[in-house]
Amino acid sequence: MRNVFYMIFSKNTILKKIKQNLIKITDFNLSSLEEASYDLKLGSCFDKIKQTWDPISFHGLQIEPGSFVLAKTQEKITLSPKIACMIFTTSSLAKQGVDVIQSSSFCHPQTNNEITLEIVNHNSQPIIIKQRQNVAKAIFMEVI
Repeated sequence: MRNVFYMIFSKNTILKKIKQNLIKITDFNLSSLEEASYDLKLGSCFDKIKQTWDPISFHGLQIEPGSFVLAKTQEKITLSPKIACMIFTTSSLAKQGVDVIQSSSFCHPQTNNEITLEIVNHNSQPIIIKQRQNVAKAIFMEVI
């Protein structure tokens, strides 16, 4: 059996790939770039499984205990044919009992869209997530 290793991109490698147009992130902000990831923000719409995307109010998106909500990131990510990424919940939300990825955490090469977040509140209290709040981290890697 062959060993599989994932080599995730460092901050400098992410910047290099962006400059080479191998990774594109709309609304890119250098302050969202971490040592080995990029912070993604909650976008402007959500869907409570009724097949319509509703705008998120100025006050934020309230997620009741046990609720499941789909939302999109503010950023659109475009990946080259040799780059993939994984999406993870930020630790600040995870500490509140909120998960933004249930199973679809992998972004294939040639992805070209906003990331759909699968948000669940595991807390016993309602949680409010504001538009443009950091909710997820993208970790990039090369496909070999």
